[in-house]
Amino acid sequence: MKKIIFATLVVVSFVFASVIAVDAACNRSGKITSIRIEGTTSSPFAIVYIRPVTSASNTSYCYWYRVNRGGVISVLAAAFAANHTVYIVGNVSSCPTKGSSRYGGYITRAYVYNTR
Repeated sequence: MKKIIFATLVVVSFVFASVIAVDAACNRSGKITSIRIEGTTSSPFAIVYIRPVTSASNTSYCYWYRVNRGGVISVLAAAFAANHTVYIVGNVSSCPTKGSSRYGGYITRAYVYNTR
């Protein structure tokens, strides 16, 4: 009986560990400082740089993300032009904490807030 309970707990712990690992990402909120658009109309590609919102008045670092979906590029370009705050989810397992330019991965989700 103890072996069955132990085996069940091991299986359940692996299931929960895999769910947590799937949601691991580099999420940051901030202002877009620049967008470098590359690629073509049929194969869009861009690099988005954001300065994160922090308690410090002037951060000395930025996060950069890659995006290869035309609709997302258009939305982020409009947010940049309007100086709106964005919340970006990148696909790296965790956000880097060192360096002046920190890679956040490919954008999996992006949200734009109507704030200045």
